[in-house]
Amino acid sequence: MSRPAETELIGAAMRVVRSPCAHTVGIGGTVVDETMSMLALREGGRTRWVPKAGSAFSLESGGSVAEADGDSLVGRPHDRRGAR
Repeated sequence: MSRPAETELIGAAMRVVRSPCAHTVGIGGTVVDETMSMLALREGGRTRWVPKAGSAFSLESGGSVAEADGDSLVGRPHDRRGAR
């Protein structure tokens, strides 16, 4: 699996495992949108926005699971994909 900061997140299955906002821990679903500082996770017809900064996410891709540090995901998505 490539490093999460270099991975396209839209369509990925993610779950919040740590967050400065306690009420967002445990939220999971499919990433349906992304801004510079937030991820939109959709599960069962409900979309919830969660902050990237200070959070950690469990990311499933291709049958493997990785933990993504939300601080490494902060930024414009198209800039992050080109960064090394």
